[in-house]
Amino acid sequence: RPLQALAAVLLLACLAGVTPWWLNSQDDYQTGAGERRVVTLEDGSRLSLDSNSEVTVKYARRQRLLHLLHGQARFDVAHDRSRPFSVIAGNQRVIATGTAFNIDMAGPRVLVTLIEGHVVVLNEEGGGARNLFWPGRIELKAGQQLDTAAGVRPRILQASIPRVTAWTAGQLIFDNEPLASVVERVNRYSDTQITVDPAIGGLKISGVFDTGDAQGFVNIVTRYLRVRAVAEDPHTIALRSAT
Repeated sequence: RPLQALAAVLLLACLAGVTPWWLNSQDDYQTGAGERRVVTLEDGSRLSLDSNSEVTVKYARRQRLLHLLHGQARFDVAHDRSRPFSVIAGNQRVIATGTAFNIDMAGPRVLVTLIEGHVVVLNEEGGGARNLFWPGRIELKAGQQLDTAAGVRPRILQASIPRVTAWTAGQLIFDNEPLASVVERVNRYSDTQITVDPAIGGLKISGVFDTGDAQGFVNIVTRYLRVRAVAEDPHTIALRSAT
């Protein structure tokens, strides 16, 4: 009888067009420093979380809505044209049906990289903070990256997909990038934090590094750049000019 009563309630709710509350429930997935996590969602989509990242997931009858609160994630979307798959990151909303893309919330910037398929990116800044440079909607092709931040003109760049997604295999790939921005990425994956003297922050570095190996990164940097390392405390290493 309890099961019959529950079935009757569900039938009445469906006839009335009401979605039961548990179909609108929200799930939260997060990772700590140095942790990666892969989650298969109820529709078969796959969510890959980078270190220090958090995503909320809310599925309803007519939409699949996710929110990247911080960090980085890859989304491999199961095709369902009747329920668009949307991810909000900062002020950007990425809409897809069946595709694969990566979103990196790099400080004030949001980087959306399309791995395959098709996505549309909308800007959701409100009030007086509206981005006057935003064209309304931006469509990306596979291999393109949207680089955007509040109040600035968005840029579409050609991206190296192996470099963007290397974190899913526990690696970081850099190609002639400033030391300061490289260290910012390296610090995501370890409890040991690296600081950089502004005088050397513009030095360029290339290479492939293992995520979470802060000391290994420091050893390589001090070997090939005119940089010295100073242990300020058990969890902090300062990079300074060697001259």
